[in-house]
Amino acid sequence: MIKFTLKCDEQHTFDCWFPGSDSLWRQLKMKLVDCPICGSLQITRPLSAPNLSTPKTRTRISEI
Repeated sequence: MIKFTLKCDEQHTFDCWFPGSDSLWRQLKMKLVDCPICGSLQITRPLSAPNLSTPKTRTRISEI
């Protein structure tokens, strides 16, 4: 399952869980997702920062 942050046309943001991005886009296209705050069916997925991971073995500069 993947958690997506979504936004309605009234600018309310909320999180939803989907099995994958295909399921998210299919449900958005079919108007099956509504805003839990206002009930709007005009839902988009705003741009988000990428999920970057850093190496856990990276040496600190102070340790060099």
